[in-house]
Amino acid sequence: MVETQVNDKERRRKSCFQAQRKTILSNLSKVSFSFEDILFISHRTIDKDLVNYHLTELDTKISIKLPQASVSVDEVQNLNKNLVDSTGIKLWPAEEIMAYYISHNLDLFKGKTVIELGAGYSGLASLVLAAYLIRDGSTSNIAITDGLDICAERIKENLDLNPQIKKHFDINVEGERIAQAEGNSLGVMDIKKLVWSREIKSELKYNILILSDCLFFKKFHIDLEATLYELLDDNPESFCLFANPQRGDSCKLFFELAKERFTIVEMERGAFIQEQIEKMSTQSDYDADTDDIRIYKLQKKN
Repeated sequence: MVETQVNDKERRRKSCFQAQRKTILSNLSKVSFSFEDILFISHRTIDKDLVNYHLTELDTKISIKLPQASVSVDEVQNLNKNLVDSTGIKLWPAEEIMAYYISHNLDLFKGKTVIELGAGYSGLASLVLAAYLIRDGSTSNIAITDGLDICAERIKENLDLNPQIKKHFDINVEGERIAQAEGNSLGVMDIKKLVWSREIKSELKYNILILSDCLFFKKFHIDLEATLYELLDDNPESFCLFANPQRGDSCKLFFELAKERFTIVEMERGAFIQEQIEKMSTQSDYDADTDDIRIYKLQKKN
């Protein structure tokens, strides 16, 4: 009798998490824009378990290990203990939008200290930034972070897949130097786990924070806002850059919270991004709530 009750309880638990998994994946299911005609990406190819972004202007490519196609019950359970946003387990269109925006606004990033929060499995935006800095011989310190151990490990794997980038930077993992640049270093690339927290304290401050589709779970909004405020330095020109869809009222609610300490401006996305979104809007599965990705700039109030 006891065993039967335990088994029933376990089945209900698994059913609950399977339903939660299905909800997460259905709400966050679109993986990429139709970027074949993009100005900075000539095309994107899939090679076994890699997705390759071919950068036209740089005559190079960035390889990213494909995110997992599914999420196990145990993973969903572990990722939903109110500790960390778990949306980084997939590659989202906002990451490509952010990478595109960076490539067309590179002067904002030259000579700056940059940290990517919620970089997920890919760290795509940071790797694209690094690739363009290498082209111009510009320096920058770049931190690539996520709150999940598995994502931080995958970012390191992605960096190993791109030696043409790795060789130009001194590489730290969790604060430990694991590789020196070949020749003159363009800066430090630091890969580390970072959990958002309203209690966070950091001696390190940054000029620019970048985030792609990191507002889905409302329960992390307070922790994220506190983390932004702690990590961003007090230089009036420093800023946080978001690429984000609306996702119901999640985006609106976060900015309502953040406006107490930040000014918030929606940035011009550029003609190409607008054109891509207009193309997507003609497709049967288009949903403006999740596909209309916008760029926002946040700066500390005086």
